[in-house]
Amino acid sequence: MESNLKSLASMAKQRLKNGNYSKEVIRSAEKNKAKASDYFYQNMLSMKKKNYVAEFVKINPSDDQKLIRKIIGILDNDECMFNPIGRLVDNEYFNKLNDIEKQHYILKLCDKYNKIKDEYYLQQKIG
Repeated sequence: MESNLKSLASMAKQRLKNGNYSKEVIRSAEKNKAKASDYFYQNMLSMKKKNYVAEFVKINPSDDQKLIRKIIGILDNDECMFNPIGRLVDNEYFNKLNDIEKQHYILKLCDKYNKIKDEYYLQQKIG
């Protein structure tokens, strides 16, 4: 069994070195290449048809008051903060979410954090 595998590997190596391929193998490779390039071409066309709309986070001061206070507390703190988003996560709510919802929650939280942070620093600069 092992010697058979070695001989097959040796023959494959010789084909690679010498480029000795049968016409059938070459035809098969060209056919697969055409299928793959057609797939990617069709995928590219479908992506061009899609209209992507960016969703901007809106901060509602009445609904997000607790979050705003937490973020301002983090920004006012002089110590170096390595994980501000981790401190903002509502763990009880977060643990009830599935994986997709968790990703959505974290991304939305990041957007809110960045928007509030930018507004905070803008007010610091102006005031």
